Amino acid sequence: DSTETNPMSEVEPEKPTVFYDSECGVCSAIVRKATDRYSEVQFCPSTQLADTNKIERANREMLLTTDNSVIGGMDAVREILRTGGRFSRFIAIVLTFPIIRTGAHLFYRLVANNRPRISRWLHLKSETNPTQ
Repeated sequence: DSTETNPMSEVEPEKPTVFYDSECGVCSAIVRKATDRYSEVQFCPSTQLADTNKIERANREMLLTTDNSVIGGMDAVREILRTGGRFSRFIAIVLTFPIIRTGAHLFYRLVANNRPRISRWLHLKSETNPTQ
């Protein structure tokens, strides 16, 4: 008789949470790297969200949730970087400069819109489909 645990029970409500598309090889690879470096943040697949609008958004871009706020895309990446070491915090500050911020947002969109293609090119495995 096996008992299943509720995946949401592992989510610590006091920690900022990043929801991401676990079917995306790029997203999964980034989360695998970031999990150890950014311990102030927890990473959860978008399938653990209850709100369908947030699930759809998290399948398009990383979402960082804190208390009642939701931050997406490059803004979420910048907030995650702020929880890291000195170099990460420095990069987070640099990403606030207007010209760099604009370029970073454009780059994020370019990658986000081409995730399947990039995953194939780089042979990145998703969490839900390791043979991808």
